[in-house]
Amino acid sequence: MNLIVYFIRHGENLSNAGGITMEHAAIPITERGEKEANIIADALNVTPALVLVSEHIHTQQTAQPFCEKHQCTAQTHPLLNEFSAISHELIEGMTGKERRPIADAYWAEAHIDKRMEVAAETFTEFND
Repeated sequence: MNLIVYFIRHGENLSNAGGITMEHAAIPITERGEKEANIIADALNVTPALVLVSEHIHTQQTAQPFCEKHQCTAQTHPLLNEFSAISHELIEGMTGKERRPIADAYWAEAHIDKRMEVAAETFTEFND
């Protein structure tokens, strides 16, 4: 038996587009992200045995057109959640431009046990 696994990144979300910082799991996809989700649903011509998404709304919204096409329901799985490198409380209300120096400094330091406020994960924790 051959098992084929497809990994699809979520469509553009409000954070990717430089929008105001929100709690990570609540960030929705944008209109462009909706278009991207529809393109994937149309282009990916497979019958899924299982569709898994993270607990983050933008992954669920991205999978929705594909699931509707195949009359299936995506299942959430917490191990698919994104790495929360910087706590949203630290950057809450900032635009992408305002967040950029903080994010760049975090990634430039590249310390696996760096925690950017209480709600953030260290890379070690994420990896575990």
